[in-house]
Amino acid sequence: MTNGNFEYRLDQVETIAAILVTHVEAIDSRLEQVTTKLDGLTSNVDTLAALMAQQIHENELDRQQAAADRAQVRSLVEALTQRFSSNGHS
Repeated sequence: MTNGNFEYRLDQVETIAAILVTHVEAIDSRLEQVTTKLDGLTSNVDTLAALMAQQIHENELDRQQAAADRAQVRSLVEALTQRFSSNGHS
């Protein structure tokens, strides 16, 4: 291999290396963007999960209150029925 040939090949390798560095930097930049977006999505999912847990808890409290209200209404109906029956009404 002549010295000129060696220099030519070395220039090619340096050019390819520079191109590779540019591509790696671009890929790294894109990965940072993707990471940032994923972090945002993770935060949104965490917020949504917390809101859903809160809603489930509130729904359970509402269900318990509705059951208590039904029991109270049932008790009042029974008391009124007994009172109505004890007054001689059938």
